Amino acid sequence: GKLVTFVNGSFRPLDLDSLDHKKVFALYFSTYVSAPGRKFAPDLVAFYRRVLPRHPEFEVVALSHDRSVYDMENMVRSLQMPWPAIGFDQLPKVPMLTRFFDPNGGSRLVVVDNTGRMLADYLISPNNPNVAQVLPDLEKLIADPTQLSALAPPPRPQAPTAGAGGTQ
Repeated sequence: GKLVTFVNGSFRPLDLDSLDHKKVFALYFSTYVSAPGRKFAPDLVAFYRRVLPRHPEFEVVALSHDRSVYDMENMVRSLQMPWPAIGFDQLPKVPMLTRFFDPNGGSRLVVVDNTGRMLADYLISPNNPNVAQVLPDLEKLIADPTQLSALAPPPRPQAPTAGAGGTQ
């Protein structure tokens, strides 16, 4: 009940059955005032429209960190975002996702599979030299979600847990 779609100038609840066959989700965190997001979003829209017919298992979901539902509507309308979004009033109800918003106003694209496993985390910022590689990398992930992103940072070493390993 948290997902909406923008139809005929307003947000409406999304039919969740439309997500049953989806296996890879790109969560697009942005705001209407994010210059990097406004620059990247048209490329993401074109990518989505090009890739979706070949990969119907893929979906983008918008998460707006705007100050008002009006700003969120402006972002979706002006950028012609064809994918669902988490409703403006619903985002505070999923605090585990709000940690992905860039406090410096950049945008972010977090890719997960349908089990919630993170496949990639792309910062969409003028300070990120890899922004031009995000969509080609994303296309590879959609084609084979068992692979991690080529742009993903290396996995962090896990701290040993008490009782694991040790001496005999």
